[in-house]
Amino acid sequence: MRYMKAGLVMALGVFLLSGCASIVKHDIPVTECQPVSLSTEARGEMTYSVEVHNNLPGSASVSMHGVTLSGSEWTATESEISRGIKRHFSETGYFNTVKEVRDPGDFHIRFDVTMNPSPNESSGSYLAGFTLFLLPVWYSHNCEWAATLYENGQKAESFFSREEVTQVWWLPLLPVGLFKNLATAEKEVAKNYINSLVLELKGKGYLPVRKETTPKAVVAAPGVSG
Repeated sequence: MRYMKAGLVMALGVFLLSGCASIVKHDIPVTECQPVSLSTEARGEMTYSVEVHNNLPGSASVSMHGVTLSGSEWTATESEISRGIKRHFSETGYFNTVKEVRDPGDFHIRFDVTMNPSPNESSGSYLAGFTLFLLPVWYSHNCEWAATLYENGQKAESFFSREEVTQVWWLPLLPVGLFKNLATAEKEVAKNYINSLVLELKGKGYLPVRKETTPKAVVAAPGVSG
């Protein structure tokens, strides 16, 4: 009986740490950014910087049967966001190199990412665990992505998007949380935002960075033959 109780507490702890089913609202549209084929000379050099702000709502901690789980799962680190930015922009085909630096260069994007966990996360997690996930409980987190483009060291334009992710605690959805959780939601949001940003940069003429010029045809004057 003692081992069964310990196993149950450990199982609940694992689910509380990993999160249950997480549903992305898709305020940022799901987009696919097909890589372009450019010559090395036509590609540009991109630099970027990242700042992440985790707005934790006070002390989010859950204590249950002697097990204390502290903090919020809806957080991010600069290294995690930076890796995603570098990977996705490198795959677009518009750049020879994508580097993280602090100072704006010829083509530089400053990213500010704000993670806003739900203030109901602590109480919702406790309620879900206390009822053994028989009672459906849900609450929503959100994140804000702001990107500022600099060209030749000068601010050119800013872009902003906001996404919401709903976390659902319910026994029938526990298996879903194994492959649709907060970690996968964070990656999905980052991918959709970067893809949308690339398409917007292209639509506004910022991409490709180096514009290929087409030689103008020479029109002979009337009466002049070659």
